[in-house]
Amino acid sequence: MKQAIEKVYLESSRLLDLAREDTLKVNISTIKREFYSLKFMASVIHNELCREFFYLVLNPTIGTSKIISLGPLILKLYEANNWYFKFGNKRLRELACERGLNSLCDEKLRELKSLKPSRIEKYTVVGNKLAGHYDLNYFELVEEFSITDSDEFFDDVLVLITYGKRWLQLLQSIGKLDSE
Repeated sequence: MKQAIEKVYLESSRLLDLAREDTLKVNISTIKREFYSLKFMASVIHNELCREFFYLVLNPTIGTSKIISLGPLILKLYEANNWYFKFGNKRLRELACERGLNSLCDEKLRELKSLKPSRIEKYTVVGNKLAGHYDLNYFELVEEFSITDSDEFFDDVLVLITYGKRWLQLLQSIGKLDSE
C-alpha cells in the first residue's frame, strides 16, 4: 500500500511542477493564463492531499497521537472539497463555456459527481480544531473524532484524491487550445 500511495504522491508532485512551469510561460490577463492558474491551484490542492496522506502512511502514529495527526489532512480534505464544489467547478464551467465546450464539461462533471465524498461536512469542526486551532473543547473534539470510522474517513480521502486527478484531466481537455 505504501508504494501505491507514494506513486500517487510523486505523480501529484510532478503535475504540480508542470502546472507551475506552464503558468510561468504565459502572459498575465489572457484566458490561457486563467486556465493555467486554475490548473496550478487544482494541482496544489491535489498535491497537498496526496502529500498529507502519504506522510501519514509513511509515518504511522499510535493512540491519541494518531487521532491528532489526522488534523491537517482533515482540514485539507474539507478545504479541497470546498474549493472544488464552490469555486473550481464554477470556474471550469465558465472556461468551458468560453470555448463552447459547456455540454462536454457538464457531462464530465456529472460523472465526477458520483465520486463526491459524502461525509466531509461532518469533519469540518473537528478538522479545524485538530489542525491547530485549539480551544477549551479540544479533549471533546478528540474524543468525538476518535469514534469516526477510519475506513470511511480514508475512503473519503481516496475519493477526493481520485476526484482531483480526474478533475485535472477534465480541465486539461477543456483547456486544450487549438494550437497545442
